[in-house]
Amino acid sequence: FAAVLLELGHSVLILKDCTDFGYLKGVPGLGTDPEALARWVEGFMARQGFDQLHIAGFSSSGFAALLVSAMLRCDSCICFSPLTDLAAGSLLPQPGYLTQALRQQIDARFLCNLATRFEKGKLVTPRTIVFGDQSAADGRHARNLLGLPGMQLVEVENCGHQTPGTLLERGRLLDVLRQAGAPAAM
Repeated sequence: FAAVLLELGHSVLILKDCTDFGYLKGVPGLGTDPEALARWVEGFMARQGFDQLHIAGFSSSGFAALLVSAMLRCDSCICFSPLTDLAAGSLLPQPGYLTQALRQQIDARFLCNLATRFEKGKLVTPRTIVFGDQSAADGRHARNLLGLPGMQLVEVENCGHQTPGTLLERGRLLDVLRQAGAPAAM
């Protein structure tokens, strides 16, 4: 994904959380939670003179990408096969890595249903959720956000969880980015 954007001449900042917290405790050295991470990104953008921000995430990083997109001004957010509801008592499938012991170490404000956060949000960012029709869990998480302002869902036929790779193999990744309003569309 990043290689495609770089080839098109865009600047790319990749953030990686190598812990088991899925960015919900920030990124070591950049911020201790998603709010601090959003502030760091805003500062980085200002220091570099960037005026556009397009956020992307895949799988477990998709939840954090969506969450952060509600905390700062961004031009678009596209997530591939993301989780959308990590709230306690959620009826949606939960990731195996997010054990009760890990949940207890994460600020409860960030273990939320993103549908509720987006309903109350003041920023309406164009957001696109891409999911494979063969992943029931991904489909349930995507449909959790159906109908919210600025939200579009893209279902990929004959595809499981690995949506970006499948789209790339099929030569459709740029089409989906274009549909989402991401910078590769330019």
